[in-house]
Amino acid sequence: MTGPPGSPPFSGRPIRPGRPKAAATSDLTGDGVDDLVVGAGPYQTSRRRPEQGGSIMLVPGGSGEPRLFSQDEPGSVLGTGEPGDDFGAGLARGDFDGDRRLDLAVGVPGEDVGPSEDAGAVAILRGGRRGLVPNGGFTQNTPGVSGKAEAGDGFGSDLAAGDFDGDGYDDLAVGVPGEGLGKSPGAGMVALFRGGPGGLRPGRSLSQRTPGITGGPDASDFFGTALASGDVTGDGIADLVVTADHERLKTARSATGIVHLIPGGRGGLVPRASSAASVERLAVSGVMGDAVTVGRFHGGPYADVAVYAERARGAKENSGAVVELRGGPDGISAARSRVIHQGTKGVPGSGARGDVFGGALSAADLDGDRHDELIVGAHAKNGGAGAVWVLSGVRRGLEGRTAVASGADGALRTAAHSGWARMVAPGGGMFGIAVTSADRDADGRREVVVSAPGSGPGLYSFTFAGPGSRIRPVPLRYPAVSQYGPSAPLLGGSTAFLPSSEP
Repeated sequence: MTGPPGSPPFSGRPIRPGRPKAAATSDLTGDGVDDLVVGAGPYQTSRRRPEQGGSIMLVPGGSGEPRLFSQDEPGSVLGTGEPGDDFGAGLARGDFDGDRRLDLAVGVPGEDVGPSEDAGAVAILRGGRRGLVPNGGFTQNTPGVSGKAEAGDGFGSDLAAGDFDGDGYDDLAVGVPGEGLGKSPGAGMVALFRGGPGGLRPGRSLSQRTPGITGGPDASDFFGTALASGDVTGDGIADLVVTADHERLKTARSATGIVHLIPGGRGGLVPRASSAASVERLAVSGVMGDAVTVGRFHGGPYADVAVYAERARGAKENSGAVVELRGGPDGISAARSRVIHQGTKGVPGSGARGDVFGGALSAADLDGDRHDELIVGAHAKNGGAGAVWVLSGVRRGLEGRTAVASGADGALRTAAHSGWARMVAPGGGMFGIAVTSADRDADGRREVVVSAPGSGPGLYSFTFAGPGSRIRPVPLRYPAVSQYGPSAPLLGGSTAFLPSSEP
């Protein structure tokens, strides 16, 4: 399968990783420094034994050597990696057992369960001073998990972690977009797991037939396409964002997609109080909902939602757009929305066919002003060189000045242009297919981290010090542990299109 029209050729599947709390740390090794986790694609342990199930790479902050993880890890409960398993397609971090150390959940949506192909699975890796250690996992055949493992369910396609019931333990939401409900194949579902002293345990499920959640479970809605968490309603408890990217509405013939906000509460998620925004009342066309993130772009107590759409209404095919949905005590609403694309005032560039602006998203406060910035990737920009924008959050939302980093063949350099900057990275291969942020040197400031699988080192970082600041990109150097190198996803970001482990 290929990416959107106009993108460089690559094998890919529309699978999205999860997005935990926008400002959460990512210290998985217990040393107080943020770490990176990035999908490394299929990997090869030797020339004689290619492993095709997918893998992830842990790149520690501070000191420490990178390490590769796959289904073949000793102690794994998921069996060995096989072509198309897509180990690492979904990533989420959280303290699931209350030991004050972050754990990692890894989606394996292509895992075969018995005779059921691509039924999917989730692996849990426990974090701590010893690094990541396999700590069990789930399929839909695990006792207590909603539904049963069936071909094409894609259990684990996307993940989101958050304390949805306010008990001090992070919970886990697992996207199952291919789940059939009644006579509706691909209606989609989200399976919930509650954190506790013993770790995660199965809970209930959510779908568009759950009372209070808008819409019905129609065929190929793919409820659970992309997930994110954050406190959108401002009550101090994490809420869950769920998209259904192929939800069809009668009055929106040229677009599909809906974003659901399901608020958290002391007893867990409260579907009856959910809210939604669909393409029916948004100025977008094509499919909406393949990537989503949450951040406090306006500042204050309410987090906002940013979601990827194929294009703004009237724009070129797959040029890409980001829909900003402002949060509030009542959740989200299309009435409090804004569509951002190349050409929007303050956003440099012009949208070309196949740019995929917004195909990668992440949110964090990069300049310390208590407003989150939105990091936006467009891996197919400029013929596949790629580009990344940083949209600055202010009291009015994402209306601050913008910085843009661009990947293209040539030497690494920066050039200022009217308050924004352009970065040119060597290699120029899909720069921005995944984005995140991390404080990897423990200086109190988060850096933007960008994946560029077609470039030399594959990972770049730069500091955003505020509107008008100069970007100083730095390639991340580390010993090679995979012949495939960094790709996508990046922990802490949401990505619409991922390279597949299918040969």
